[in-house]
Amino acid sequence: MPNFFRRSQYLPAIAMLLLATCAAWAQDNVVQITSQGQLIPNTNIQWSQLGGDQFQLGATAAVTSANKIAATVTLAGAGSVISVVCAAPPPNSVNCSWNNGFTAGDSLLWATNAWTGGNGPVTIAFASGIMGVGTFIQADSPGQFTASVQAYNGTTPLGPAFTMQSDAAGDPVYLGLNDTTGPNVTSVAYSLTACAVQGNCNDVAIDQLDMVYAPATVQPPAVALGTIVLTKGAQAGIYSAFRSRTIKKVLVIRNDSNVKLQLGPETFTVTQGHPANFSYHRSCRDHVDPGKKCEVALMLFADQPAVDSAMFNIPTSSPDRPMIQVSITATIVDKYK
Repeated sequence: MPNFFRRSQYLPAIAMLLLATCAAWAQDNVVQITSQGQLIPNTNIQWSQLGGDQFQLGATAAVTSANKIAATVTLAGAGSVISVVCAAPPPNSVNCSWNNGFTAGDSLLWATNAWTGGNGPVTIAFASGIMGVGTFIQADSPGQFTASVQAYNGTTPLGPAFTMQSDAAGDPVYLGLNDTTGPNVTSVAYSLTACAVQGNCNDVAIDQLDMVYAPATVQPPAVALGTIVLTKGAQAGIYSAFRSRTIKKVLVIRNDSNVKLQLGPETFTVTQGHPANFSYHRSCRDHVDPGKKCEVALMLFADQPAVDSAMFNIPTSSPDRPMIQVSITATIVDKYK
């Protein structure tokens, strides 16, 4: 449990008001999370970015997750603090705060204010929708408490508020939620619905915020290759009119997500024609950054009248589109033969 004497001199406050602009989602399936292993986070927000032990905060604070998702924290007022668990390690264990359940060295967001009973609830708004969150939460007061978390899309609640009761000693509990339908969570609010010391239920601390952000999505190819009819002449004059006997089409891969999209090695699966006739060149290296695009030039060398067919394959890191495939068929016709 926390060392109350060590922190009684600090009277901080934070009220988190989360601004959300996305439309409400009617078909969400939001489920409760009670462990980090159940959530399987792929990024987090570390409160240490706001300052060191006992750094005082204003009523709002801007933070960024490990993968650069921006968020805004809003509390009930100014004066809350960052509290480092066991900032003074043993043998100075008398100064070891929050030492039953949190990991030593973790930076907690402590919404405390001795005059008003705390600055909770703690609300976090995300610049882009996410799928899930989770954190360890604890009341500052000793004894059993009940924690709550509510998700929102804009101002619309997504499902019910989930609650979890601590043990009799009031040790931290892990509480979170996950939207199984997609990245529709634009804000969450953590609070206490019950605590051992009445009137002090807004005095609460949370550990790092674990998050599950939206998987990368890849738009369908902006340019698809269909059947291409080439004209190839038998006379020298005709060849000069059609000097380039290589056909090229451009495939555009756009990354409209907020995470880097990895691209694997490209291959051609040739079903008809000579494999050496197919080639490609891409404008990017092995990835496409968020909001960017990559152009891939697909080329077929027309060496003789024939029908050449192949499938162009490029693996990606997107769970939604792990493989981009484009069918290429070229009918090469010698009109003058």
